[in-house]
Amino acid sequence: AVIAAGPRVVDSTMGPVTGSVSSFTVAFDRPVDPSTFTDLLGGAAPVFQANFTSGTDGFTFDNSGPDAVAGSIDDGLWHRSTGRGTNPGHSPNQSMYYGRNEGASGGGNFNTNPGAVGNSGFLISPAIDLTGVSGPLNLSFNYFLETEGGGFFDAAMVEVSTNGSPFVSLADNTFFGGLSDPTTGFESFNIDISAIAGSTAIFRFSFNTGDGILNNFEGWYVDDVTIAPPPSPDDDVTLVARDEFG
Repeated sequence: AVIAAGPRVVDSTMGPVTGSVSSFTVAFDRPVDPSTFTDLLGGAAPVFQANFTSGTDGFTFDNSGPDAVAGSIDDGLWHRSTGRGTNPGHSPNQSMYYGRNEGASGGGNFNTNPGAVGNSGFLISPAIDLTGVSGPLNLSFNYFLETEGGGFFDAAMVEVSTNGSPFVSLADNTFFGGLSDPTTGFESFNIDISAIAGSTAIFRFSFNTGDGILNNFEGWYVDDVTIAPPPSPDDDVTLVARDEFG
């Protein structure tokens, strides 16, 4: 790491490491203004990024449900939400949520038709142009997930379609599907999608309860959807800060 300008560093949790580091703590010898920090990672910029802070970032909802008829009993529940907006592990205030009746600290569920039919819906990305991209490429996002478990009922799935082809699964909440269920808070998911570099891709987050039973779980929050080259272990972090009072 390179510490440049600003107050003097008096302590740090950063020491000799092997591989990558996701975070570390630095103590300065005087008060500083956190808004003046920049955290600059080496490597290429993201190809696509959506944190939903100011809108949907091109994502759309298909909440027409299993019968594909909007306004019916099995409609899905995807929407932009402030639920769990201040939780650590994702960018603040807004995320996409499959569920309803959530508050600022969460507490929603996807129980729309107790004992009757289930519900389902899709959160769909815009078409993302990867035609000029080559080399390693990752899809990552932060998420909170709580369902009945197992993936057979309450199926959460991440899918991709390239160049108009049918959607195929990248990850799901089955036992070995890659998505934790339940999570203990917001967690990060990351998967290598280098195989689809050079295409035009649409990503889809699918949720299907399968039935109307045991749907009093919180559901699925998705945030910070990013497509980018993977970071290099040799990337430097540069911290820049100024005095809090000048």
